[in-house]
Formats: sequence, structure tokens, C-alpha cells
Amino acid sequence: MAIIFGAGIISSEVSRKTIQFLLARPIRREDVFTVKFIVNFAALALVVLASTVVLYISVVATGHKIPVVEMVQNIIMALAGMAVIYSIAVYFSTVFDRTLKSAMVTGIIAMGLFVPGFFSKLHYYSIYYHMAGSDIALGKGFPLIPLIVLIIITAAFYMLGRNRFKKRDF
Repeated sequence: MAIIFGAGIISSEVSRKTIQFLLARPIRREDVFTVKFIVNFAALALVVLASTVVLYISVVATGHKIPVVEMVQNIIMALAGMAVIYSIAVYFSTVFDRTLKSAMVTGIIAMGLFVPGFFSKLHYYSIYYHMAGSDIALGKGFPLIPLIVLIIITAAFYMLGRNRFKKRDF
């Protein structure tokens, strides 16, 4: 979902030739980029939260219990991991004029991020390991350091995309 939400954030505007209308307003490019980034990520987060609520209700309805604190921690890690993939997709949306190209490149990168998970000594370095809440499920506590790393990676790709959008000639 993160790829779908992020890949077209700018490239779809370019391919539909609506980017000029978007930039014609007296609003700084950085602000346009930031608002689009936040609004689309908020929509992605809303989908995740809604599906989590449905899952929680289903589990409770079957007589099982899920500790709310662990569930919230898992949501935080899932959103942090998705933010990384999303920010990569948004960055490539500023690189390519076609949404399909940015989605394909991001998809290839996202598949490459699976690789550490295949090796027992490297699985801890996989984004997906942390998105799944593995440390939380294994009783190792909340993975604060990985969360910080995911936030830094997201911020880096956000800034790369923002700067590219600011300087790009449309």
C-alpha cells in the first residue's frame, strides 16, 4: 500500500499535466510537497488503523485477548516501516514522470529490503522484521533504536524528495 500511496504523489501530477496548475498558486513548492506527503501518509495510516481495529474486534469476538499496549506498539512499528517504503516511493515520484516507473523502482527496492530477513544473523536489519513487531512478540520489549533508525531513513528520503521537487523544472 505504501508504494501505491507514494508512487504517484508527484509523478501522477506530471503525467496528467496538472503540475503547472498545482504550482501556479502563490504557495512555496516545499509546502506543496509537504502537504501532499503528510495527507497521503495520513490516508495510509488511517487504512492501517481501521484494519487493525477490525482485526482487534474479530480477535476479541472469538474470545481471545490482545494486550492493548502491545497492539499499539505493533502499530507504531508497522507505520514506521511503511513510512520508509512510502518515503522512498515519494522520492522516486519526484524522479520519474510516470507513476508506474516510480512504483516499479520502489517495488524492486522494497523486495531487496527482504534480503536480510532470509539470513538468521541479518534478520534484525530487515525493515519487515520490525514492521511485524517481532521483538515485541518475542518479549524483547519495544525496539526503540530501530524505530529511531526508521524515522531517520524516512526523514532522509522526505528531504531528498522535497529538495528534488523544489529544484525540478516542470
